[in-house]
Amino acid sequence: MLRLGAISHSGWKMLKISRDQNDIHRYDDIIDLDRPVIEGEREMSMIDRAGQFSPFAALTGYGELIEEAQEEFDRSDDR
Repeated sequence: MLRLGAISHSGWKMLKISRDQNDIHRYDDIIDLDRPVIEGEREMSMIDRAGQFSPFAALTGYGELIEEAQEEFDRSDDR
């Protein structure tokens, strides 16, 4: 058995985490706990929260740049 510390609404609590990945009851002691709340921090809006799960675009604007280049190429080809 492995012991890990976790924050709960009542402070630090020692949790028992089973090493058996097939144990369906391994999170029974924490599943109904309230989420941690940090005083002074405002709650994230639903839109911002959803944004965390949107696809990551490492090259923001790259698609538009390619489209513009294609349009410019097409215009020069028409001449």
